[in-house]
Amino acid sequence: MGDLKKMPYILIVTSKDEKGIVSNEIKSYFDNTKTHYVVVMDENNYGKKVKWLGGLNKIVNKLPSLGELHKKCNFDKKKKAKGYSRRISNAIKRFNPIAVVCPSTYGLLLTVASAIDNEFDTPIISICGDFTLDKYIVTSKVDKYIVENEQLKAELLTKSVPNGDVYPLGIPLKIERLDAESKTALKDKLGLKDVPTVFVCVNEGKENLEALDMLFDQGDIINIIAYVDNKKLQNKIRKRIEAKSCDNVQVFDKLALYNDYLSVSDILITNYDAMTVGKAFMASKAVIAFAPKDGVQKSDVEYLSENKLIAYAKTTQDVIVKLYDLLQTDLNVELVTNIRNRIREGQLEDVCKFIASGGAKNDG
Repeated sequence: MGDLKKMPYILIVTSKDEKGIVSNEIKSYFDNTKTHYVVVMDENNYGKKVKWLGGLNKIVNKLPSLGELHKKCNFDKKKKAKGYSRRISNAIKRFNPIAVVCPSTYGLLLTVASAIDNEFDTPIISICGDFTLDKYIVTSKVDKYIVENEQLKAELLTKSVPNGDVYPLGIPLKIERLDAESKTALKDKLGLKDVPTVFVCVNEGKENLEALDMLFDQGDIINIIAYVDNKKLQNKIRKRIEAKSCDNVQVFDKLALYNDYLSVSDILITNYDAMTVGKAFMASKAVIAFAPKDGVQKSDVEYLSENKLIAYAKTTQDVIVKLYDLLQTDLNVELVTNIRNRIREGQLEDVCKFIASGGAKNDG
């Protein structure tokens, strides 16, 4: 067990789109091993908010767009450090971390921009949660890349990233896989019926609510577990549940329950999000993904669908079609088998050991 006062620091700079999925896993790993102390910075830390009259919020030093940040990072010219840049630099001065770990594209570019403005040389490690190449992660200021697969590594090499700087270690996630008896016991404890269980990640948006409404209309042949981390949206969904008199739906927002609910589920339904899909893969759950945004999300969905790793719903109506395909055909078994053949055991540990080395190559 390490002495907290002597333990080296690791700084994680992330953003809200990562949802804390990877950053929390890394922090929990080091909290348990007690070899390193992990500090997580997100928009609450570097995107300071102040209260104005009427309860309105205004972000001081408005955060730039991905495109603006990427242009700055590739132009590589020092400018007067803005608020977000200073706050990241100040954290590095305070904690003197062995590495800055960035599990989101936005957090990565903010860190690179801060490194340019403030001229710090702490190693920057990018953890790419995507399955295909996000063009925005490519910048010469990144020291090491951790990617999900060899194909993604090959794509980075075509962008002049050195071979020794890219490591296909997988996505650093871990979740306990339950045997049939344990799954049944946990379902009973959570008050779920003994029918197939669908886990739905719900975000604001027309497609999400349409898909959820159609699931409600399927009756009690399934359990529906809805993870909703937005209180306003959660209230809206609860009203819909009440109006439809659904008694097979549970809504929750506590991350502490996320793994339990995912473990007892049979299928994940989500608007496409790489981190959410990656977590389902670690739990060996079949995934129905819909409504990918432009760019890397669309290429991810095409890649995963072509490799028969997810069921891609091209329309919200198609979500229900894919659901019945999974419930009534061999598609569920096929997807889960392909997922299990792809996932390597110990991905979280491998990535964390690499981070603990400060990004040094480890052949051991």
